[in-house]
Amino acid sequence: MTRQKTGAPMVIVAGHITVEPQQRESYLAGCVSVVEQARGTAGCLDFAITADLIDPGRVNIFERWESQAAL
Repeated sequence: MTRQKTGAPMVIVAGHITVEPQQRESYLAGCVSVVEQARGTAGCLDFAITADLIDPGRVNIFERWESQAAL
């Protein structure tokens, strides 16, 4: 578990994109290297690109960074 310094600013980016439902799995498979690269970047605390559990065309994106500079 990565701990944030007390009082230090953190940047969270959260959103979603819409893809054709029949293309979602191949889209997500193509994102593996993006997630690996982001998680290996200094200052990245978390990075996820995931299928939505309800909407078959929605892909959720979540990023958490140590600072604006790290982002």
